[in-house]
Amino acid sequence: MTEQTDNTGDAAHIPSDDLFEALSDHYRRKVLFHLRQNGLATVDELTVVAAEQEDEAADVRETLVETHLPMLESLGLVDVEADEQKVELLADPDEIGDWLDLAVKRDVEAEMNEDAEQTEVAAHEPEDIRVLLVDDAPDFVSAVADLLEREHEDLDIMTATSAPDAFTVLKNEEVDCIVSDYKMPAIDGLEFLDAVRDEYPDVSFIMFTNKGSEHTAGEAVAIGVSDYLQKETSPEGYDRLVDSIRNAVGKQA
Repeated sequence: MTEQTDNTGDAAHIPSDDLFEALSDHYRRKVLFHLRQNGLATVDELTVVAAEQEDEAADVRETLVETHLPMLESLGLVDVEADEQKVELLADPDEIGDWLDLAVKRDVEAEMNEDAEQTEVAAHEPEDIRVLLVDDAPDFVSAVADLLEREHEDLDIMTATSAPDAFTVLKNEEVDCIVSDYKMPAIDGLEFLDAVRDEYPDVSFIMFTNKGSEHTAGEAVAIGVSDYLQKETSPEGYDRLVDSIRNAVGKQA
């Protein structure tokens, strides 16, 4: 049994990238879906759940025991009793449910975009993607807008420092995608998302924040967020944001 940290069972302490990596594999997702419903299962039961064909059960079991279960245990999501061949869910089932929903949604969107790219024949050069960046920190929103437009010619960035200001832009400009912070005065990101979905259901919406949580992510998914990203002020973080913008808008094309 892997030694656990004091945060065992608390998914909030796990970086979102690590959680999404853990949930990116369909075997690990099947294991967590089953444990979310039952709390405890044997390795044999999880093998049956994970294996798509009976003749692959032996290979699946070996992969579960040697790779997938140790990874989930190292993150504090499960406890593996090697002697009894039992696996117990340590994470809160509701938290895991929120993350599983978001991971599946991201995979479905990625598959849709991949299928669209394979079948679409470009008739002309793509138009600029019109992005509305919403954050209550004026210096931050200005700097990010300048960076994205400088590094990516296909992005046309508009800015707003509050949800009411953002609605003014939406009423006067065509917008393909909104990138919004969560923690904002007066109207927070979730309330803004809810209002946008009511009035502009076809506009993609990405939550880009360092103030949210897995519970916030779950609520955003329920309302209809296109993607949920932790705010990272690094080249890699902005690359992920740009990829998310392009994927979200591609879904609307």
